[in-house]
Amino acid sequence: MFDTLKGSIWGRPVPDAVFDPSEVVEIGLIIYDGKDGPFEMQLKRIEACG
Repeated sequence: MFDTLKGSIWGRPVPDAVFDPSEVVEIGLIIYDGKDGPFEMQLKRIEACG
């Protein structure tokens, strides 16, 4: 599953980035639609894979 992830920083690709799940300490979600202002996000579940 992790082999399909691609490294990026602020949406820009990071060449030759390798994902190491053992180094994950947090996740972030970014909404980028070009509109300032309030938003709402409803998540049913976030799970860690082991």
